[in-house]
Amino acid sequence: MRENYTIATIPQKPKRGEENWYKFSSEVIQEMEGLGFNRENLLISVIQHICDDLSFDEKQKIISVLPKLKETDLFEKTVKNYFKIRMLENKGITGIFLENKGTNMLYIKNKTNENKWTLAEAEDINDLTDKIEELKNRFLPVAGKLNNVVGFMSIFKKDANNIVFKTKVFKMNGVVKKRNKGTRCYGKSIEMMKEIMSDDIYIEYLDFIHEKYKDIIEEKQKNRELNDNTDAIPDELEAINQTHACVVQEMFLRFYNVENKEKKHWFLTPEEAILIDIENLSL
Repeated sequence: MRENYTIATIPQKPKRGEENWYKFSSEVIQEMEGLGFNRENLLISVIQHICDDLSFDEKQKIISVLPKLKETDLFEKTVKNYFKIRMLENKGITGIFLENKGTNMLYIKNKTNENKWTLAEAEDINDLTDKIEELKNRFLPVAGKLNNVVGFMSIFKKDANNIVFKTKVFKMNGVVKKRNKGTRCYGKSIEMMKEIMSDDIYIEYLDFIHEKYKDIIEEKQKNRELNDNTDAIPDELEAINQTHACVVQEMFLRFYNVENKEKKHWFLTPEEAILIDIENLSL
């Protein structure tokens, strides 16, 4: 986890064909900082991605060592807080949901050994029922509590711990979307990026990357001229590749969630997405 965080916080130049999320996030952090976004909240966004991306077994290990994590270190403090704010407490019982191949498993902390967690029994679930409902009500009803586009992490295949970034669209360009279960990000979407960023920020972002990747854009223009393809309309985002575009979308959604923009939720953990059945929700 620390290695991935280090990659994301040091300037990188991903090679052609490379898809390392953390290398591209280092590029996106620079871009968003250039637009005036707060660096600490950008780093918190990256750390939350790291936590969301953990497997079920890895999350089990992490919660068993939470008391040892240092409050003086931004990385460890954010990891610790990521899990602590999702804990449910009632009648002396502390529980937490952990996603396991598309299903939420409720784990309970041992009362005498805070490093030991066990699968909840029926009585534990009953004692935490009210808290579970309170957790759901942080996100429901959709109107007023969730953004028009919500990012979330979900398994790609039911039989594997392959977590991917998805977006759920409730409304796009003022039009309510029905029967939209959420889709995996596959790259550039001007419509999606405008909806997430807002038109003004999107224009600022384009201006920034056009300046940052000026040489790349000029090279693509020359290639069009050489191939006698000058009538082709240039892709506004041609300077960045598909992976880069997906990281941009995810980081904007995560950042706005960290900042509690408009007092709405912009991003959900795998457990939160399962808890409210995000794929089957609609306005």
